[in-house]
Amino acid sequence: MYFSVLLAAGTVGILTRKKSTDLGGGGGIGGYGGEGVRVRCGTASFNLMRSIERATLGAVGMIGVITLFSVISGLVRRLPLGELIAPAVVPLLELGGAVSYLATSGLPCVPKLLLTAFALGFSGLSVHLQVRGALEGTGIGYSRFLGSKILVGLFTSVYLSPFLPIFI
Repeated sequence: MYFSVLLAAGTVGILTRKKSTDLGGGGGIGGYGGEGVRVRCGTASFNLMRSIERATLGAVGMIGVITLFSVISGLVRRLPLGELIAPAVVPLLELGGAVSYLATSGLPCVPKLLLTAFALGFSGLSVHLQVRGALEGTGIGYSRFLGSKILVGLFTSVYLSPFLPIFI
């Protein structure tokens, strides 16, 4: 299944790449030449305490996002129509919860595997919020990332399909 994710990510990368001039010298995130996103600090001194504070707040924020989506996932499963909507909603929320839910759900094997493959490729809205927060102030747009992750999820399911007889 992870091979399908890698193949899908490569396919989407090829389909959505930009020329190096599109982003001021670097194509996509990191550019073709490995230049990456440049951060200019000037000659200002390094503030260790501020760096520790920012790292701590970032970690707490990530834990909060993961916890929030885990709770939402649990609530969706307990709704009156939870058994009907959970297979469509839970894989979109948080990756760990999605895989755990799908593994123990009463879904037939084929949809269970295809939804798990999509969840692995898409990564869940929990990860998306973390990425969006990390992109703030960088000039890199989130919409391209979101579109790419949807495609990676779909291609992962498609690339896994021929191998389903191995798992069934």
